[in-house]
Amino acid sequence: MTWTATGRPVKRPTVTEAPTYVLALAADDDRVVRELAGRGATVHRVDVGDFPLDLRMTAGLGAGRWEGELRGLAVRLALRHVTGVYYRRPTQFRLPEGMSGPERLFAYNEARRGLGGVLHTLDCLWINHPIKVAAAEYKPVQLATARACGLAVPETLITNDPESALRLARRPHPNPHHLRHRRPPPERHPMSLAEGLADMLVQAGAITDPTWREVFASVPRHHFVPHFAYATNTPQGTHYRLITSADPAHRDAWLKGVYSDTTLLTHIEGEPVEARFAQSKGGHGRQTSSSTQPSLMARMLHALDLRDHHTVLEIGTGTGYNAALLSRRLGGHRVTSIDIDPELTKRAEAKLAELGLYPKIRTADGRQGHPACTPYDRMISTCALPYLPPAWIEQTRPGGLIITNLAGLVGGAMLLAEVGPRNTARGRFLADWAGFMPSRHPTKPPHQAAGDHVAGTTRLSPKVLDDPAFAFCAQLHVHNARRYWATDENGRDLTGLATPDGSWAEVYEPDADGSHLLHQAGPARLWSGLEEAYAWWRSAGRPNWKQYAFRATPDEQRVSCDGYDRYLPVE
Repeated sequence: MTWTATGRPVKRPTVTEAPTYVLALAADDDRVVRELAGRGATVHRVDVGDFPLDLRMTAGLGAGRWEGELRGLAVRLALRHVTGVYYRRPTQFRLPEGMSGPERLFAYNEARRGLGGVLHTLDCLWINHPIKVAAAEYKPVQLATARACGLAVPETLITNDPESALRLARRPHPNPHHLRHRRPPPERHPMSLAEGLADMLVQAGAITDPTWREVFASVPRHHFVPHFAYATNTPQGTHYRLITSADPAHRDAWLKGVYSDTTLLTHIEGEPVEARFAQSKGGHGRQTSSSTQPSLMARMLHALDLRDHHTVLEIGTGTGYNAALLSRRLGGHRVTSIDIDPELTKRAEAKLAELGLYPKIRTADGRQGHPACTPYDRMISTCALPYLPPAWIEQTRPGGLIITNLAGLVGGAMLLAEVGPRNTARGRFLADWAGFMPSRHPTKPPHQAAGDHVAGTTRLSPKVLDDPAFAFCAQLHVHNARRYWATDENGRDLTGLATPDGSWAEVYEPDADGSHLLHQAGPARLWSGLEEAYAWWRSAGRPNWKQYAFRATPDEQRVSCDGYDRYLPVE
């Protein structure tokens, strides 16, 4: 809708040859901005979040109006030239670091009244005037407008008088006969489900910042996950069941799943689930991409301690949902997201653009980061690696934070590292355990399994690896090991470990005396390494990942606990 500065609707003006200068108060160049520019308008886009640090305003009261100019890094505009204002989700004012709470509140209010007050006096056309936007958020205004438009509005009472509320509640319900002939209740709008998800995350303690609550409530997860699969473990392996928005019979289950606090599988063996299971509606395979559990994403974003002016690199674009959250919070121009899968980045970029969000989406090997936009203030990785890629440290400014899943195929935890001077980093592991799928970077082909095996017995049960605390310790000893389960030709169950250099170990179910038959071979005796790790872990009081520290230099990376150091295999 088009409005004047006073908030009154106006008719569209006739087209003239006079130049058109549009001030776009928006964080991104969305379709409207591009369309205006394509029709010959001179569009100056500024984000009010750049005020007062990177955006300057000088205005004086002239003959009944404010006159002056706006000056930014890429814009200089005289206020008298503005013929229209396009207002769409600008970010919050960015204030200097180090200010106290009262100082920030005072500065924020001064910026809002000064910049906002001058802009509101501009004698021009407005699209999405903030006064009208604010008025539309009031529920009484919404209900009155709905009734004025002829829509059916139920009897509504707004009161702080308990007796009045009780009188309304005690009124008889409608005749059940009439209820049977009423239309079914309208389907709940997905955006109200996004609000519900945000409130659920607040109640669970995953969101404690009101700003993030509004971000999660405003980003529709269903837009990025039109299809997903549920996984069930069976004796034949993991079985998947497709849930798709394309099937009307699935719609309720699809929306319920999308707006639950659940990781949703979207790709199996590198193929979208809707394509892989198009005929069978289910099947088997290895999980390769997903939409992360919202509460985990919220906790990671909180841990990054983001500020309005920060720039962020995301490793692992996936569906694009997290890039949307970051873009809504910071503005797309401050967000870069990379993924090794070109189909994923292409699809995510299109989905983001449909919401008017334009972060930089690139296809690249995540281990190398994205040097074109360095340095970054924050990095967030949604894939697992057994070390912190040196390129990430090099591309993050000193004092910046990196959050990632430092893990292999045996164990791991979430690392929050702060970058120091000269490409160094230190960090700790977050208290809440979480894990991501391994990075899908190119790997060297494994060596043929070594045949020089030795047989023996062990008292160490494979079940100790089911404890995440010991699995974290074990990963530091068998960095590249893959855990597997099998049954031999005699029907005996076994647990195995294998590494790319050809080393392997297989441990069988326990005998009557509690010992396990053990076979291992290769350059590394994997199970012997686990026995050594388990002996230290028990003697140290069974520490979990929270008690370890991480340290990186350009020459090495190590994880330590009470003087016990293990070095990481940096590629």
